[in-house]
Amino acid sequence: MGDFNPNAFMQFFTLIIAAILLYSGISGKGRAFDTNYPEKIKPQIHAILRKFYLAIGTVLLIGAVLEFTNALGDAVTKIIFWVYTGIALALVIAYVILIRVKFGKQMR
Repeated sequence: MGDFNPNAFMQFFTLIIAAILLYSGISGKGRAFDTNYPEKIKPQIHAILRKFYLAIGTVLLIGAVLEFTNALGDAVTKIIFWVYTGIALALVIAYVILIRVKFGKQMR
């Protein structure tokens, strides 16, 4: 039996998460859309959420595929994880700030 490779497991896990995010972003379905936001702002928040899912899903998919295939060589592959993780974190922060700024008063 082969050795367990935690890096390959995390890359595969990231691919699965990316696929789920892209599916939710395209279809507009999923648990994240079952919210208790006020009815008048739900469509706007869901539209932003779909765009967010498409963006973060794309970033994770590209990053995980590049990392998994080692397409750019060993030196670059070592930093790809940190690059796509940083971009994903920046997108999450931007989403939270956008929702708070745009809908903060309506959500109270």
